[in-house]
Amino acid sequence: YEIPLRLVGSEMCIRDRSSVIVLVLALAVTLVLVGLAVASWRIGLAALLGAVGEYLFGLATGQDPDKLIHGLLGYSGVLVTIALGAVFVTGPLWVRVAAAVVGLLLSQATAGLMVHLPVPTYTWPFIVPVWVVLIVLWAGRTWRAARRT
Repeated sequence: YEIPLRLVGSEMCIRDRSSVIVLVLALAVTLVLVGLAVASWRIGLAALLGAVGEYLFGLATGQDPDKLIHGLLGYSGVLVTIALGAVFVTGPLWVRVAAAVVGLLLSQATAGLMVHLPVPTYTWPFIVPVWVVLIVLWAGRTWRAARRT
């Protein structure tokens, strides 16, 4: 039994979380999202940004809408936006949002690249973008600090 939720992109958002936690019911996944948002509004907002971003990117690149709506094309973008938008990156909100969006795009690019390589994808679409963005941010801070001295 599934609870149909058909607002713009909402079905995808709800089912996308289900692939993370292996839940079937949309209501249960909605409760998980609400729990994330209650625990931290930043994590809840970052998860929503990642889900919507993955969905829109998938549509823009011609991926199967059925697979997108059911969350079958992965959830790395959601994890990346949570990691960069709400956990690891500090500073103004615009920096965290920019890091999350860049990480999301890198995640999609990494996933697209991994399809063509003769190795398993595993967590590369999560690990690579998070590390790349964190290293670039660290290098930028280090460079700015060096210029001041």
